[in-house]
Amino acid sequence: MNPPAVKSVSGSQTLPARNPFATSRWAGWGKVPLWLPPGQSISRLLARLAEHQGRGQIVGPHGSGKTTLLHYLRHCLEQCQNAECLDRRRFGPTGAVLWHYRLGPGKLATATGRLWFVDGWEQLPWGWRLRLRWRLCRGEGLLVTTHRWAGLPELLRTEATEELLRHVLYHLWPDYPKLFSPGETLVEILHRHRGNLREVLFEFYDRYERRLLAY
Repeated sequence: MNPPAVKSVSGSQTLPARNPFATSRWAGWGKVPLWLPPGQSISRLLARLAEHQGRGQIVGPHGSGKTTLLHYLRHCLEQCQNAECLDRRRFGPTGAVLWHYRLGPGKLATATGRLWFVDGWEQLPWGWRLRLRWRLCRGEGLLVTTHRWAGLPELLRTEATEELLRHVLYHLWPDYPKLFSPGETLVEILHRHRGNLREVLFEFYDRYERRLLAY
């Protein structure tokens, strides 16, 4: 069901009453189709992960899509390989998140049939990092998102590009150009936020709220 709309004073235009950019503030990763660089796909990334026995890192700056990609990879394993989540832990309100999986039969296999996902390797307590390094030695898999090299095979290096930003904005609200200032471009907006896609979406959330108030 579509959210209710708000009409302008003249009645000539309408806006969804629910801010479409609210997904940038909550877990809305599944509401925007995944965008990957040309030549990349989820199946290729999983194949590369399988080549390294479930060991890999997704490297990139803040707000460049690392967490979104990790969610899609987890979801694909759950759906295609019947991977079972044994444990999930969050370390602080804005810290690392960890998942522990038992892998079902499929192309991706580890020596023990176990695979760990970590979103935010640098924010993970050092004791847990040591524990996971030890589990690597025992033949378990580990895939992490990180801002810098974590000593694992590189699965993908993410970057918030103009093409990616346009893709996300369009799927959240196709009329997003209505929120631009005269002469403003996506490149300028992205540069102002130093390539942090998450911060750009926060700004569009605020712009949309101001536009609602003007109606």
